[in-house]
Amino acid sequence: ISMRPTPRLDARALIHKSQRPHPRVMRPFADENASPAVMDEKPRSSSKRATPAVVRWTTTALPRDAELKRELHIPLGIVVNPLDRRAVCRRIARLKSPERIARCSSCYGYVSAHCRVNANGFRCCACGTYTLWRDAAKGSRYSKGLAAIQALPEISGETYEFDVAVETISDGKSEVETEEASETLEANDWRRRAVRNDASTAGTSRRNARAIVAIVDLNGAGEEYCELVKLALGSAMEALDGEDARFGVFTFRGDTLEAIDFSDVGAKDVQDVDGVRLKYFDSHANPRKHGFIRRVQDVVSSIGDVLTSLLTPTPGWKDVISDAIDDRIVGDMSTTDGRSEGRIFGPVLDEVLSFIEQAVDDGFISSARVLAFLRGGPSRGVGSCDVGRLSKSVADVLLHENARPTMEDFEFASREADSLMIPAHDHYESVGERCLIRGVEVDVVVTSDDFNDLTTLAPLAERSGGTFLLYPNAQNIPIVGDIYRLLRNEKAINATLRIRSTADLEIANAYGSLHADKAYPGLYHIASCATKDTFAFDFDYATSAGLEEDLNGGYPKIQLAFEYTCITRDVDRATGEVVVHRRRRRRIHSCRANIARSARDVYKHVDANAMMCVLARQALMTADEEGSTEARRALVDWFIAFSSAARKTSNTFEFVTDVVPRLVYGLLRSKILHPMGSHPDARVAARSRLLRFDADDSATYAYPELRAFEECNEGEENAIDGTNGSSSLFSKGRMPLRRQEVEAANGVLLIRGDDEVVVAYIGPEAVASCPPAHGSALDREIRRIREQSFEGTFLPRVTHVRLGGADDPSPVDAR
Repeated sequence: ISMRPTPRLDARALIHKSQRPHPRVMRPFADENASPAVMDEKPRSSSKRATPAVVRWTTTALPRDAELKRELHIPLGIVVNPLDRRAVCRRIARLKSPERIARCSSCYGYVSAHCRVNANGFRCCACGTYTLWRDAAKGSRYSKGLAAIQALPEISGETYEFDVAVETISDGKSEVETEEASETLEANDWRRRAVRNDASTAGTSRRNARAIVAIVDLNGAGEEYCELVKLALGSAMEALDGEDARFGVFTFRGDTLEAIDFSDVGAKDVQDVDGVRLKYFDSHANPRKHGFIRRVQDVVSSIGDVLTSLLTPTPGWKDVISDAIDDRIVGDMSTTDGRSEGRIFGPVLDEVLSFIEQAVDDGFISSARVLAFLRGGPSRGVGSCDVGRLSKSVADVLLHENARPTMEDFEFASREADSLMIPAHDHYESVGERCLIRGVEVDVVVTSDDFNDLTTLAPLAERSGGTFLLYPNAQNIPIVGDIYRLLRNEKAINATLRIRSTADLEIANAYGSLHADKAYPGLYHIASCATKDTFAFDFDYATSAGLEEDLNGGYPKIQLAFEYTCITRDVDRATGEVVVHRRRRRRIHSCRANIARSARDVYKHVDANAMMCVLARQALMTADEEGSTEARRALVDWFIAFSSAARKTSNTFEFVTDVVPRLVYGLLRSKILHPMGSHPDARVAARSRLLRFDADDSATYAYPELRAFEECNEGEENAIDGTNGSSSLFSKGRMPLRRQEVEAANGVLLIRGDDEVVVAYIGPEAVASCPPAHGSALDREIRRIREQSFEGTFLPRVTHVRLGGADDPSPVDAR
């Protein structure tokens, strides 16, 4: 079964939405505090709100009509995390065909826990159409009586998923072992031997393995950078442990492209192995004549010489590959830094992609992932970025933040920051779309302190479904662990998201790394989606009448259908080998909201973090289309209108007076909107990350958390932590992030941002407790933050700082 992207998908193949524990038991409105409860194995405290999985409404009590919605200025939207691990997802195993799952005959929505069912059929939760079971699905899945129907996963659960197609891409054995284990034919069995030989020569015995290809920029690379890249490539091979994946390495320096040839590695010393070297020529007057005279596939005798398998019968083969990489990736002894000669990343990428496409067409691999390690922006050949458009005078204003800038400097910085966010060309956007069609992901890893015009380069990763990583040119960057998590964590690729809702709700805008289908409304294409990636949607009322209780049965509903391709690793119990499958899956989720009785009901059920996440996406869209100045003005205007409406209706909840003001202030001062004090490339990286943050991470990005810890006496129980112990640090709770609070503090403070956790020890007694004791509240909090972030690519850096100590007031290295 081929898992390659298809040009067009059936729009009916996508649907889903729900959030209720049982299909026939509707919870009364009074039981819903802020949002529908999440089905969980552990009981939750009734005093705490349960964070909903998969879908978070900005408010679970929707305004009854459009007039009330306009008066309150609360955005009506949802934040969607399709692969949220907190969701209790029921998997339908051994499903013969996706057509066995019942679907509405009108809107093609899937049967779910919010549909009213009986022995003869079901009423769709989205459009209200009644469909008979015999018309809704093939087979006899729904013909065994009402009790059996109610016990099915798609009826009894909020979220369920099933496989559409499965193929084995690695069974833990190498290609040589597979051939040796094949059926042994007798010498006179000429008929079966001829059939096998014909299949081999015709190319029907195709390899399903994927390839990991690294492109390493060695222009101006020092020994420290080369060692980091070697360690990162080693972690990439470690992440592919047990998988019969193909691995290749390309390097370029100056006008030379080199590919490591693994055909003779192991047979002789790696220093005697000749690599594949190509020269780039751009001296011709016609730019179309520029490029490499020869192709990589024309130089090597076989594609397997460059793309080697990580599983071979040869003992220590990975060590041999590592030795070859150590020999080829060496520091640049020249005095140039790559900017004088120029980086030919554009031509190199085209050559590597042509080689990968040839390998896919020949059936040697089924898909590929490219890791591009760059020391700076491309500056020579096709795809060159405008790396020189940040002048020194502009940099002096943008990069050096002034506590009280003049109006002229601020306006000048705003204009220049907006101009630097405009791409120089759309070459990498086109290349990214080409990669998406061919099933190739491109991850861009940039290590540089200079301006590299990354706003032009970033669409390559965003369009192809890859990840954009930016690091300073330093020794302690976490590139090794990030590359490991990048390849090891579960990720959905070539995905589609279909949203269906009740008739009186319609999607107004969509935010995030997705693209709307031009033919089918509510259908969106997503290049890739990690477990923590989220998307935001704005809803509007279809008519001025707003929500009709008769039409919705008292509860507006939405349904999501998320179809994606993923790589799974399973252990064969019989052989103990790791079996790697490529699966095409479809996940269905349904949820509901309520119709508010009054303005107070709307405020009472607001999810502040979800609301601000939608507003942050709106600000990003405004900044892209009209500039950061208009985005800041629109955000301030909304905050004034929102605060005024809350005062008029006498709804002064805590989130109105405390949470929303600080999050709005944080957004206005963040890298994505504030023009001064941030590097333009850092702003591009921050924007790329914010587009994928969930609601809670977006709030942490806008406004970091400040918590204080204090020593607990022996035998004393901490009110917040709920534990008892001696000589340990316990939490005092969250503090306002104000300068006065920090200056007056004396003890231990923990400041959590989006990419760093700072632990400050203030005073001699606090310094003496550094580092925190194992098992203390502070130690558990640090571990909890890192464990939560381990599912993503970026692991926050932990820094311990001692202030006021008698022995050493300098910062301590991260634990």
